[in-house]
Amino acid sequence: MRMKTDQQARNVQSSVTSICAILAVCGALLVHAEATAVHAGDVTYGQPEDNEAAAGTDQQDCIQRDRAYVALLACSRLLKATDLDAVQRTRIFELRGRASLVLFDFGEAIEDFTQVLKAQPDNLIILAARAEALNEHGSHAGAAEDWSRIVTLKPGDMAARLKLGFSHYTAGAYDQAAEAYEGAVKLDGNNPEAHIGVAKAYDKLSQREKADASLDSALKINPENSSAHFTQGEIAEARGNKKQAIESYSLSLKANGMQIKPRQALQRLGVETPP
Repeated sequence: MRMKTDQQARNVQSSVTSICAILAVCGALLVHAEATAVHAGDVTYGQPEDNEAAAGTDQQDCIQRDRAYVALLACSRLLKATDLDAVQRTRIFELRGRASLVLFDFGEAIEDFTQVLKAQPDNLIILAARAEALNEHGSHAGAAEDWSRIVTLKPGDMAARLKLGFSHYTAGAYDQAAEAYEGAVKLDGNNPEAHIGVAKAYDKLSQREKADASLDSALKINPENSSAHFTQGEIAEARGNKKQAIESYSLSLKANGMQIKPRQALQRLGVETPP
């Protein structure tokens, strides 16, 4: 079902960073969508004489950005029209997918974006939107396929390479994650996130020297990189080196006192943290 309760929506709101990325994608997605009206065709909305007025209202509701639930319902009604051409139908699927993302209905968003990609397989915006939705839906391998396609179409897209590495890593494909992050390092050797990704992947592959060297590279770029210190702490803790873990987590918290994870890690290891 497309209708989600408030509680269901709240259950997925913890993934704040990814959601923000999705919404940023969707903002770009709609830039071109408002240029022309969506044609609704001869759809039945109550009394026959009200068809044209109702269709016009749904056109506007489907396109508007402020009320996702209204957009979802309006776009769904428009898709019932029998005289939509392929371009019109594709655009409405695109808009409805955006509304589903805002409502945290990732499964439905994936379905709609898949319909768009059948007509526009190289649409970078929709590929990225579906990849984000797939990651949020737990389909990390599927997300990796979309990010890989984006990297193929746009080799210089650093964000896509990092997302590709993340998706492979989260899917447990650590060798592919290492390859993706290595590609990001080649594209921009001064990107700490790329080096951190390499380190995490190689650590999972039990290649400790490469993992440690990559973390060293990240910290040379920025000695106060909170994420690098936190990853160093995670790796040390996993290896049973509590002393190193505490030191790294402490440096991570010092670099960014707003971070919750290093604070939680230190507390888990029995270390009191400042308020």
